[in-house]
Amino acid sequence: MMTSQSEVLKYLKLSVSVVKEPGNDVKELLADTVLGTPGKLRYRHTSFNTKLPFLGQVYFLVLKKSGKLLGCIAFNRRDAHFQQAHVNSWYIRYFSIRAPLRAKSHKQKRRKGQEKEKPQRDNLLKLTAQKFFDDPAQLDEKLGNDPSGNLVYAYVEKENVRSWDFTEMIGFETVGKIHTSFFSRFNPRKDPHVHSPGEKDKAKILSSLREFYQEHTFYTEQNLFFGNNYLVWKEDGEIVAGCQANPEVWKIVEYPGLLNKLFLKVLIRLPILSRRFNPGYLQFLAIEGIWYKKGFEKCLLPLFESACANHDLYLAIIWLDSKSPIYATIRHLKQLGIIDRFIKPAVGDIRVKFIHWKEKDKQYYYEHPAYISCFDMT
Repeated sequence: MMTSQSEVLKYLKLSVSVVKEPGNDVKELLADTVLGTPGKLRYRHTSFNTKLPFLGQVYFLVLKKSGKLLGCIAFNRRDAHFQQAHVNSWYIRYFSIRAPLRAKSHKQKRRKGQEKEKPQRDNLLKLTAQKFFDDPAQLDEKLGNDPSGNLVYAYVEKENVRSWDFTEMIGFETVGKIHTSFFSRFNPRKDPHVHSPGEKDKAKILSSLREFYQEHTFYTEQNLFFGNNYLVWKEDGEIVAGCQANPEVWKIVEYPGLLNKLFLKVLIRLPILSRRFNPGYLQFLAIEGIWYKKGFEKCLLPLFESACANHDLYLAIIWLDSKSPIYATIRHLKQLGIIDRFIKPAVGDIRVKFIHWKEKDKQYYYEHPAYISCFDMT
């Protein structure tokens, strides 16, 4: 029987353990991890301790050298949907590796003429983690030992060279792109059509969501209705649209490019903005579970605005696969607000490692959009 911590690999001074309950050293590492790409929005998450109890089964692969923490990789197990069937999926929620295990960048390799040669440290990291990516069931003996039909996935910015190179080396494939949309209203107002659903409404909402996302991969209901943050639009007493909107806070390390200078030197001094902005933190709503009946697409913007008004926030962030018709709908509506005009976030790759999948089933993931949970992005 596996305990809360189990050493699974020993290599010279390097040890690898599987941990279900992360210690303070892991929590401190994750709290200190900077996400994003240099030159664009860079930030730290602040809600790790709040979210951990709601993540379901999480296994932290903890790397140490001579007892000193080097990093961790967290595998979040979940049942996702695939053509109306359940798929045993593993989302790589946290990937935080300290130097000296970090890989060299493409630019460094090119300068030294080492394009084809992987650094030795990359190989060391691969040695410690490869078998768990090949068969995540090895994280816990109670999961069984048949890797068939499993898949592991992660969201990686192409410009995040270290993470992208690692997923490439470990056998991941890019099946789609994540695009970010920013919705902003500096004085949001709640529309009278917007309500919190009652308990009796939730089963009907889930049924509508399943039908709405039946062509999407990775659809999950794990964190829908979290914090009672789901809102619906009612028309003549009928629910015709809805979304989950979770309040979040990021600690900002760097704003992107021109906005960094313009924001800190000019915009923050304007009274209307200074009341809303704290340069050190970004407070916003993270949105997922968007759905709407045909003909009610225009309800989305006042629905988002009402969600902002509920939490007294000016900004909402939405992550969507660029192949998703929802992404096309939101971009077509326009009028997302001034923030969306200023910030051009990096595009993320949806990276998947298929374990014993048939080529025709893998192709489905290339051809269909992925459902993006805002819980996974925050």
